[in-house]
Amino acid sequence: MQPYAAHTDRKSGRVQSLTEHAENVASLCARFAAPLHLAQTARLIALMHDMGKGTPLFQAYLAKDEQKKTHPHAPAGAIFAYERWFSGDEARRRAAQIVSLCVYGHHTGLMDCVNENSEPSFVRNMQADKRELRYDEAVASFVENVASLPRLDSLFDAACEDEIEASCIAIQYRKTIRHPARRAEMILDGDENHPVLLDGNFDENWGDCLYLEPVLHHGKRGQHTVEIRI
Repeated sequence: MQPYAAHTDRKSGRVQSLTEHAENVASLCARFAAPLHLAQTARLIALMHDMGKGTPLFQAYLAKDEQKKTHPHAPAGAIFAYERWFSGDEARRRAAQIVSLCVYGHHTGLMDCVNENSEPSFVRNMQADKRELRYDEAVASFVENVASLPRLDSLFDAACEDEIEASCIAIQYRKTIRHPARRAEMILDGDENHPVLLDGNFDENWGDCLYLEPVLHHGKRGQHTVEIRI
C-alpha cells in the first residue's frame, strides 16, 4: 500500500507523505519554540496535527476523487490528545488541553472553550461523532506509520516538563455585542488584592472582537501563575 499523503505540490506533482510532513513540521516547530522553553510541547502538537489525514476517505478527498464535501482532519488528533492525556494532576490536564486546542485549531484558530451561552464548546467538540471523522482508522494508521503510542506518551511526558519564563503576559478573550456576557477575574501570582477584570461585554455595535488584555508588562522575568475565575 502506498504511504498516505499529506500534501501534493501542484507544480511538480511531488507527493509528501504524512510521515515526512509530520516529522518535518515537528522539527521546525520544536526549533522555533525552543527560545520559549516549549520545544517538546510544540514538537508533539506538530507531530499530531494531521493525524486525521490517515484514512482512505481523506486520501480520496486529496486525490479529488471525492468532491461532494470537505473532510475535517484536525479533530482526530485533538480528540486523541484529550482522551489519552486529560487526566492526572492539573499540570498534565492543562498540557493535554493545550495540545488538543492547538491541534484542533491549526487551520481555524483557537476555539472558545466556553461559548457566549456559557456552554462548554471545547468539551462538546471533543465529543464529536468519531464514525464521521473515521477516527479509529486515523489513529490506527498514525500509530503504525508515523509515531507509536510509547513515543507519543514519552513526548507528552516531556511536554509536561516544559516551563515558561516571561516578563510580559497578556490574556486573549472574546468580547461580544450580545449582552449580557460573562465576566472573569484574572489573578496573577496569587495577588488576590489586585485582580484584573476580563469583561466579555463589548460596547461597540459592529460585531464581536478578540481582545488582548496586558496583565504583566516588563515585569520580573521568571515563572508566573495565572488563575482565571469565571
